Amino acid sequence: MLTKKELLNYKKYKGKIKPIFIDIHDEQLNLFCQNMLEIYNNSIGNSKIILEEDVKNLSSVVDIDIKIKNGLIKLLNDRLEFDLNETSDICDFREFIFTESNLYIQSDKCLNLENYKNNISNYSKISIQNIQDKIYSDLPNYNKIFKFKEINAVELLRKYNISLVQGLLFHTEKIKIKIPIKDVQKSELRYVLKKLKFFQLENKISKDNDNLIFDIDGPLSLFVQNQKYGFNLASFFPTITLLKNWEIEAEVFLGKSDKQNGILNLDNKNFIPKYDFNYSSYIPEELEIFEKLFLEKSFDWKIINECDDFLFDGNEFFFPDYKLVNLSKSIYLEVFHKWHKSSLIRRLKNIEEIKNIHLIIAVSKNLLKDTEINKAITSSKIFKQHGFLFREMPTVNQVLEKLSSFI
Repeated sequence: MLTKKELLNYKKYKGKIKPIFIDIHDEQLNLFCQNMLEIYNNSIGNSKIILEEDVKNLSSVVDIDIKIKNGLIKLLNDRLEFDLNETSDICDFREFIFTESNLYIQSDKCLNLENYKNNISNYSKISIQNIQDKIYSDLPNYNKIFKFKEINAVELLRKYNISLVQGLLFHTEKIKIKIPIKDVQKSELRYVLKKLKFFQLENKISKDNDNLIFDIDGPLSLFVQNQKYGFNLASFFPTITLLKNWEIEAEVFLGKSDKQNGILNLDNKNFIPKYDFNYSSYIPEELEIFEKLFLEKSFDWKIINECDDFLFDGNEFFFPDYKLVNLSKSIYLEVFHKWHKSSLIRRLKNIEEIKNIHLIIAVSKNLLKDTEINKAITSSKIFKQHGFLFREMPTVNQVLEKLSSFI
């Protein structure tokens, strides 16, 4: 992902920011990517520093815009996995070699490089070559590459275009997404809503005569965890590109000066790539554990995370995290994490006027540090009856206890 500002390739005109997309069929770019991919595919077992030298040698002889080259290299580096050595073992080994070296230097023996190497090698019973390979192997530049996630040249270039937009969204305060109602199928809408929940994005959903409107807070609007939230928002963007018609408007802040900031306007017509990201098979480990424990502890209730229900709290639409069902009732669970302040305040205010709301509200204890949240929770009759606080994730016992309040 291209989150660093110096990697973002764009132009600014009259307050508008426009990403400079590349032609994924450009022959020179494709050749550069193919040559780079050959280097990365052959890098397994080599150290990071050797790979960097090979990449530098190729990059220096190719006449391509430096931002594009560095951006593509960053995306390739993101696909590497390293074999991380046990730091404590290497530190002990290094201390041993340094101690022996010090004793040798302080001795009356002839001080020359070859004698020194032979002495240390003989005493440690390790070859000089192995000592040189191991002594600094815990440092990042000497980590060995053990995996490179394969990709072809065209897909890499498509990913670059996607990453340009993701990088700009990483530096936003507010984002508005419009999806024409007539062009979106229920399954597509369900997928978008599912990803909003999956990435835990602070959002407000409304609609006019023609569009569903998603107002999403950007990372710069948050006071905590804004980097993680930024990655979540950027990761959500490819989901929108799968739709037939869509529009995005975002306030982008790339510096302290107004000249560096502007509005990003993007839609399905002026966005070049349409990249198929498939997140549907992945469920975070903590959610899998929660669902498994719920099924083990609850005999009367079933838990559904593939919930199609689109709820209305009297003022705005929202999408619950879980649907809990028994033979006679359906109860919903909505989870508010530490960056969901605005959504929580709005939800508590709106549902206070609704009778027979079948909703359990779980709130992260981190939100209690905010005085406005504290006040809203304390004064909410609904929360007292159907809400609870949690640390990292809601517990099954907490949910079951609140389910009993509906019986």
